[in-house]
Amino acid sequence: MSLLSIYVYSNLTRNSVYYAKYIPHSEGRNPQVEMLLHNLDKVYTPEIKGLDYLNFCVIELGNCQKYRKVGIEGVSEGKEGSVEYRNVELDRELNGYLYSYRNESYHFTENYRIFSYYVDNFTEKPINGIDEKKIKKEMYAVVKPVIDEQTEPLINLQWIFTWWYGDEFKNQ
Repeated sequence: MSLLSIYVYSNLTRNSVYYAKYIPHSEGRNPQVEMLLHNLDKVYTPEIKGLDYLNFCVIELGNCQKYRKVGIEGVSEGKEGSVEYRNVELDRELNGYLYSYRNESYHFTENYRIFSYYVDNFTEKPINGIDEKKIKKEMYAVVKPVIDEQTEPLINLQWIFTWWYGDEFKNQ
């Protein structure tokens, strides 16, 4: 029985982005993005031109001994040949998500709603007037190449995933 449990857990985490595509969810939520960021260490993360994976040191003994993937950084060419970075990552301190572009940072709750906005990393600005849908589209554009690489599992356990996470992506 324990081998079966290990297999089911492994299948659900490795294929969580694929399963998230088909789960019912509230408007404004994107289960694929959320599951990708929560399971970045376990899902397929191919090398894609223009994308880097952000690492966080989880075991440090002088130097970092073990890293955990916590986000994705999109690298693109900006105006006049400059390089622009867009980061999408888990916000480890607040159990939410973080999107950074240029000198702006958008912090999201665990329910995928903007709750704070910073300019120059230190100056908090009001969130009213921010086009949340636009920001979420920008976030999705960064992680979409990784989402697109997720394949259908050999043994599809969608029904278990939907049962387990059924209310997770519905705002109360």
